[in-house]
Amino acid sequence: MQVREIVRRFLQQHVDAQNTLILGVSGGLDSMAMLHVMQALSGERPPLFRSLLVVHVHHGLRELADHDAAFVRSYCQAHGIACKEVRVTIDAQSKMGIEAAARTARYAALTEVARAYPHPVIALAHHQGDQVETVLLRWLRGAGLHGLSGMRAVSQRAGVCLIRPLLALSKEALAAYAREHGVPHVEDETNADDRFTRNFLRRHVVPQLARLQPEIGAVTARLTETLQDDDDYLRAQAQKLRELVVDEPATGLFRIRRKALIAAHVSLQRRLIQILLNCFALTGWSSRHIEAVRHLTETDGGESSVQLPHGVEAWRSYENLYIGHAKPRMRQDETPMVVWNPAQMHRLTVDGTTVRWRFFAVRMRRRDVLRHHFTGLWRIYVPVGVQLEIRLGVSTAVRVRPLGLNGSKKLQDIYTDKKIPRTFRSQWPIVSVDGRVVWLPGLVRTEAETVEGTDDGDVFVIVAHMNRAARDEIGTFSRETRRMISE
Repeated sequence: MQVREIVRRFLQQHVDAQNTLILGVSGGLDSMAMLHVMQALSGERPPLFRSLLVVHVHHGLRELADHDAAFVRSYCQAHGIACKEVRVTIDAQSKMGIEAAARTARYAALTEVARAYPHPVIALAHHQGDQVETVLLRWLRGAGLHGLSGMRAVSQRAGVCLIRPLLALSKEALAAYAREHGVPHVEDETNADDRFTRNFLRRHVVPQLARLQPEIGAVTARLTETLQDDDDYLRAQAQKLRELVVDEPATGLFRIRRKALIAAHVSLQRRLIQILLNCFALTGWSSRHIEAVRHLTETDGGESSVQLPHGVEAWRSYENLYIGHAKPRMRQDETPMVVWNPAQMHRLTVDGTTVRWRFFAVRMRRRDVLRHHFTGLWRIYVPVGVQLEIRLGVSTAVRVRPLGLNGSKKLQDIYTDKKIPRTFRSQWPIVSVDGRVVWLPGLVRTEAETVEGTDDGDVFVIVAHMNRAARDEIGTFSRETRRMISE
């Protein structure tokens, strides 16, 4: 089947008359062949697409980069094709490598340009040979099923549709098309530089494999098509699992029920973790990162965590697993503080990221308080006129002296003893009077007593409440504690 007919059928299946085609054109043989085909198909009736726009991304990495840009611009001017040049800056010292950095910048430039046009579709000139190299590269890096399934003919990137209409074609077929139609092109001199892994594979490894399997491009195409089908199925199943075991208590924070995740097949566990990590960044995740998160899920114990790329952290907190952005720890003197005078305002609301605390002050005679002997750690008694200082996010290294304990304890140890999930610890209010901690609602009162003796007079009974959604989440509280929370 002719090159032009293969591309025509592809466009009929994946593009419509309202789409603007954004062609990524470097000036090399592959992209110029694609441009020539699209130019010829632009006259089809009914139209296959709305219009063409050539985008040349200038990386500024090669001496001949200006020449290549001028070549593409001149060709487009001569043939009446809209053309746009985008210059990008590449960090030659990038940890991801100069090739990956250039590719990331190129995709970003193309998507940025595409968003300015109606119904954009980005078209790239990858072919069967590029797919073989991609699969080999990902295999060498230890990719899983998703990575080994290679490049897709149709995908999404940053919300823009991306197509590869030449992916079913061999390099030889494109070269023959270019010769037949006199398609000009430029040669990238760095393609002969074996320091780049892809070049080494293309020049030395793939030819050796082709001696064993002359149809290596077509065989790889069939393989990746099958793997992509399997990958799609697993992804759909993982999405169903996500609906059952994952919720998002705050933006950028995922909570996973450990037991439910462990009960799923290990393949779905890995895929679900991958899906959640991709919510923070589309690249940079390896099987090592995914297995580290799985290990957190499978191991029992109180709390543990792993640091991941892109400022992401995963941590186990009793029955739940959390994945989210690691937040910097604040010192006690840096944490926001609310000063509350119950005599002036009988109610106070303090909001954490996922917890809402409500405090109520009831004025009573001191002797009535002592006579009724109200108990429970969800209330304290303070003299009229006292101002309460309430902070969230106090360092867990701060020490307090719990009432009845001969000594002090770190907040960290108190939270652990009470089995407070880690995600709640930065949202637990620490109540102080004149800088001395007197109360952690529901957890502990300290030796800094605020009502003493049997003197007559009025006092305030301060009662704390936690919102229902937060109460429901904390499933590790004892029955008695949950009863007190709901009072």
